[in-house]
Amino acid sequence: MLFGIVNKNNQDVVQREKFESACKARNSIEGIANAEYPNKFVAFANLPSLKSNSYRNLAPVYSSDSGLAVVFSGQIYNKDELARSINSQAHQSSNLADLVLDLYRKYGHSFVEKINGKFAYAIWDEKQGGVTLGRDRFGIEPLYYYCDNNTIIFASAIAPILHYRETSGDLNFASISKFLLFGYNPSLSSFYSDIHKLRPAHMMHFRDDRAPEFHRYWKLEYGDVLQTGEEAIAEEIREQLKRAVDIRIGSDEDYGVFVSGGMDSSSVLGLSAQEENRSPHTFSYRCRGESYDESPYARLMAKSVNSIHKEIEYTPDDVLSMSEIAMDMDEPFC
Repeated sequence: MLFGIVNKNNQDVVQREKFESACKARNSIEGIANAEYPNKFVAFANLPSLKSNSYRNLAPVYSSDSGLAVVFSGQIYNKDELARSINSQAHQSSNLADLVLDLYRKYGHSFVEKINGKFAYAIWDEKQGGVTLGRDRFGIEPLYYYCDNNTIIFASAIAPILHYRETSGDLNFASISKFLLFGYNPSLSSFYSDIHKLRPAHMMHFRDDRAPEFHRYWKLEYGDVLQTGEEAIAEEIREQLKRAVDIRIGSDEDYGVFVSGGMDSSSVLGLSAQEENRSPHTFSYRCRGESYDESPYARLMAKSVNSIHKEIEYTPDDVLSMSEIAMDMDEPFC
């Protein structure tokens, strides 16, 4: 999870104690955040997660020589290929921010077009006098921001933003209405009136003496109508899905698959389990009551690939934990 503050025009100093306190504003955050302070007006951090130690490999990086700072959250599936293409030593580092820094030096903002992955990032460029935020093509990684005339505060979660601003936030009733109508919030605004979501496949430039500028770096294109038969199309889809699964599970680490018993998760599990000598870990949960219980289908899929299966039962007593779960969510979902 990334978090950062940039005060343009050198007007407001980042309050470090307040910034570091905001880094712990979410229940799932524990430990000390990795932070960089390129100057007294800029602060970047990567927030430690209760569930993962991966943040240790995502510390912000700062190059005083070039006046560049990078904070990154997510994964880059083609990182080794990219590092080799620019003769970067970043392939020897487990910190993806090092690679992003080298790519930015080589290609400028167009580097994002070369990344295959899920990600959110911020790059502070002293020479350009501002910060650029970016988000992956489909918005898998979250990225929220608040900005006024002088300051932008951004994060992977809403809680650090509210904490630093010392406010509980004013509700955005338009977003709430859309959620109640559609079952999700399709708006670029969050449930708070002055906190927004960066649009997928977009960059946002926040520079001195300018209003925020937005740039779309990718658009889904529809090609010509395929003239091949149904069987060939089905095979092409299967190959593309297999490739997508393979680059995510890697070749030498344990991996897990959440299995509901439905078509989507069962397909992912089946494609991932085609390699010999690798038993995936599978996870599912079940609710009491036959009308909601799909666990038999999940168990059937797990057995078919000989996975290491773990099933969690959601009981009426677990309703008591809903308030804690809600506190750790940025927005509700159905």
